[in-house]
Amino acid sequence: MNPLVAGIVLLLALVVWIALATSRIAQMRSRARSRWQAIEQQLQQRWELIPNVVASVQEHAPQETEIYDRVQAALARSRAETNPRALALAEEGLKEVMKKLFELVAQDSVIRTDKQFNELAQRLEQVEDAIQKAKKHYNAATRNYNLEIQAFPKSFLANLFGFRDRQTYSITDKTEQRSARTHF
Repeated sequence: MNPLVAGIVLLLALVVWIALATSRIAQMRSRARSRWQAIEQQLQQRWELIPNVVASVQEHAPQETEIYDRVQAALARSRAETNPRALALAEEGLKEVMKKLFELVAQDSVIRTDKQFNELAQRLEQVEDAIQKAKKHYNAATRNYNLEIQAFPKSFLANLFGFRDRQTYSITDKTEQRSARTHF
């Protein structure tokens, strides 16, 4: 085979490989972004339910203003975060405060039997389950994307075309977990 033809064929093969590899990376990034949007939608539903849950409890126990204020502050912190890891940390803090609210409910038989509260609590539990599923899908898509752009030789393409690591939606160490719990 003519060396010129072989060179052209090799160059074309390289161009095709670059196009296919870049396309795959872009698809994986798009999948991770889509999964992140699913988390955001579920969190939005949760954030809309929490004030209703608080109001329902507050009807029966208006004197517990400290816990209501803590829930509102934690909710505001969660809503303000956009970074996945920081949001996971803020959400962990919100969960801890919500546990305190539900401990209050557990001690009050009137609230426990309130129909409106129970309906809201059930909806909140369903949203929590949906968040956990969305979180698993997002973290899996993000891990796959990150592995793809870190693997040789695609890491060169990733750097060349500006593909960057994505953060998982998780708290990475015990220090951050303790920080989420003691932030209030």
